[in-house]
Amino acid sequence: MAEGPLTIFIVHPSELLTDHRPHGDGIVAYGFIAALARRGHRVHVACQEVDVRGPVSANVVLHPIVCRKSGIAGWLEYALRVRMLFRQIDRRERIDVAHQLNPVFSGLSLALLGCSVPIVLGTYVAPWPHDAPPSTGLGARFLRLAKAAVLRVQQGRAAALLATTRIATETRIDAAPAIRAKVREQKHGVDTALFAPAPQEPPEAAARTRVLFVANVSPVKGVYTLLDAFGRVRASVPEATLVIAGGGRHLADVRRRTSELGLNGCVDVIGNVARHEIPALMHRSAVYTLPSFGDPYATSVIEAFAAGMPVVVTHSGGLAELVDDLGGLRVTPGDPEELARALVSLLRSPERARRMGAHNRGRAEREFSWDAAVATLEATYASVLRPVSAAGRIACPPSLS
Repeated sequence: MAEGPLTIFIVHPSELLTDHRPHGDGIVAYGFIAALARRGHRVHVACQEVDVRGPVSANVVLHPIVCRKSGIAGWLEYALRVRMLFRQIDRRERIDVAHQLNPVFSGLSLALLGCSVPIVLGTYVAPWPHDAPPSTGLGARFLRLAKAAVLRVQQGRAAALLATTRIATETRIDAAPAIRAKVREQKHGVDTALFAPAPQEPPEAAARTRVLFVANVSPVKGVYTLLDAFGRVRASVPEATLVIAGGGRHLADVRRRTSELGLNGCVDVIGNVARHEIPALMHRSAVYTLPSFGDPYATSVIEAFAAGMPVVVTHSGGLAELVDDLGGLRVTPGDPEELARALVSLLRSPERARRMGAHNRGRAEREFSWDAAVATLEATYASVLRPVSAAGRIACPPSLS
């Protein structure tokens, strides 16, 4: 960690900054900001929409930026306001480092060109493998080339780039050696106290064979594969049940599909669950599963780690790197037979499942707690801080603001 607390300017945390709504980027951004504040740093946050229920630390100052325009004009307006805000704050209290959390790909950090403060970008996560194919035509091609050029300049100007996984580096970071040399691994954190397993001796009978899915209820998360697999699970473990928690526009269709498969008696599609209720839901289940088609970096899996659960995921996207052999099973995306076998193997082997859950809990405490995540981030900040002459740091050129 750098000597003494830092003053950190967050260029953009997420479109929504929240501590409770089902918005992964917003939850993660707030987690980083709150953890930095707990460790004594002062954090100024340029933000759009904010929905925070808990008390905000005195070390955090939220600066709402409301743009009247949309599209490229809105981006330019936001960038200009960010630059003006940075200069106002920097006059009063010297900013040590600027950090663009999300979206990393928008080029917003270029608003600070000409300022000598080091800029950190990230975290970068892997893309979904089933993103829509690129539009054709001269205009679309020009737009893609322009965006790539902006990202190359943005990454080239940054002091450090944070990537959650190897695949994120390979797919999101420019391949130039000088840029790749700036990449640092950065994990997201989880509230290990909130998700800590509750002691229960012994667990209720139903919990021993309950499978849990908590995510946006959509095809890319593998929910239909899971439904197809669960009939096979029931053939081997008749007492098994499944809880599907989460919202999304496919929720009604998933309920219809559940009925068509004759699974209404053993599958409970409960819809959105308040964030503070998720730990208890995990504690009342035996196995967590996310048979996603390439999830970039699933927060719910890290939460399952913290809850001491074994997990069954797919070996695609960021999940392939996130889950190890001692803590879970990885299956082929879209293969209900393989998914069913993996789930049955854990439901029939409670001691193996218990060992996997304990291993995951240990990893959560060592690698994914917010203290661990922010200690890594502090090390990155310390590595990019530049010596300041007695005359002080150069301010943003007035002509550019």
